[in-house]
Amino acid sequence: MTTFDKREEGFEKKFAHDEELHRRVAIKVLADHLAGNDNFRARFLQESKLASRLSHPNVVQVYDAGETDGSPYIVMEYVPGETVAQRGKVSHA
Repeated sequence: MTTFDKREEGFEKKFAHDEELHRRVAIKVLADHLAGNDNFRARFLQESKLASRLSHPNVVQVYDAGETDGSPYIVMEYVPGETVAQRGKVSHA
């Protein structure tokens, strides 16, 4: 799997190519400074469990979740384009 990183407050985003399944994925990794905090860790893992239950065209699919080197991660569908933060507002038109 090939990756590139983008750090944000609280977590690190990695974009990768899943070579076995031939698809791009997004990987969200809890930041090192929060991975040791039981509260943040529990919330992050809860997010992965709840998101994996959703099936809607406007919500990315969760493919996997786990932990590596003491850091929890979520592997999800990669969707190109702007984020809500980049757009500034969500249009309901």
